[in-house]
Amino acid sequence: KFLPTDLSDRWIVPALCRYLSFHQLRVFHGNNEYRLQLRADLQSVLQLEQDTHQRPLHHRHHHFELDPHYSVDNVCYQWMAKKGRLVLVMLEQCIGKQNIQKILMQMFIDANASEERAIDDLYSINYLQRCIKRITGKEMRGFLEQWLMTAGVPKFEVSFTYNRKKSCVEFNISQSLLASDTTIDRSDTESASKRKPARFTGPLLLRIHETDTAYAH
Repeated sequence: KFLPTDLSDRWIVPALCRYLSFHQLRVFHGNNEYRLQLRADLQSVLQLEQDTHQRPLHHRHHHFELDPHYSVDNVCYQWMAKKGRLVLVMLEQCIGKQNIQKILMQMFIDANASEERAIDDLYSINYLQRCIKRITGKEMRGFLEQWLMTAGVPKFEVSFTYNRKKSCVEFNISQSLLASDTTIDRSDTESASKRKPARFTGPLLLRIHETDTAYAH
């Protein structure tokens, strides 16, 4: 019931499982443990991207050789689960916690309804995009294409200085890409050598912790 039919959508189920299990961890163990595990996933995905998995989570035109009977111990499975979960966390920040809860509920409702009526693309990126559009009214095509259909992850280097004259903190942020030569492209005829990763774009949250409170920018 909870298995996608397309090989390129196999990241969805392990990502959903990890996303939900870590929210349960947050309830029982608190925000500090949740953030610690979130950071651990970030570092693990970064290392996996550097070592082996230089490819997008979802690739429409190229089916990668994934073991159909992968287990929890499989490195590729762990990569899909961790990176997919991080994408869902970012999606939650973009559309709100209540909306993503509604999307997950709709997915489970449709999974149960699929026994009575056929839903060919259940648990696919197209299905996810339709759910987001139906519940939030937002087009998240750019977000999904950037984080699911593009290989690699961005790496940020942040430095700061305190400007005494202006009484403010000034940040210097640079982005480097950990990606292979391949990014998703809708044209099958385009040479792979021309597919270069663009810089990742989107909102970036910086939080300054002072003695009394924290300020987000």
